[in-house]
Amino acid sequence: MKPIQILAACGLLIGGIANAAPNYNGTVKGEIDGKKLDVKVVCERSKIGTMDSLSARSDPGMEIDAKDRNGDGIAVAVTADMSQPAEAFKILVGGKVYKFGSRREVKATATGLSVKAHFNAVPDKPELTAYDVDLTLDCT
Repeated sequence: MKPIQILAACGLLIGGIANAAPNYNGTVKGEIDGKKLDVKVVCERSKIGTMDSLSARSDPGMEIDAKDRNGDGIAVAVTADMSQPAEAFKILVGGKVYKFGSRREVKATATGLSVKAHFNAVPDKPELTAYDVDLTLDCT
């Protein structure tokens, strides 16, 4: 094979790997602000020292965000330290992005976590109203 052909073949291989479908290995189910959710997510878990990190993304990308990359109108991004209750959620559903973190309301489970809470409106941001959350993240 000529060097140009080898280079082209490598480019096609790398491009195919980069565009491969995400390996969904979990779900987020429940309700936020009256909107139902049942979405597949890519879960990743790592342990470094005493930290037990869990992340879940419905639309994986390079950033930790809630961007709808697959066009279904839903995006979920969860990061958590399972060794100490500290979680951050970013969820796009119904055209609205919900960002919240919680400690007391989040319960760690054997395969993920669940949260059931009421979040109050933010006084200095009138566009943010109070809402209820009842979600379960299950990673297999």
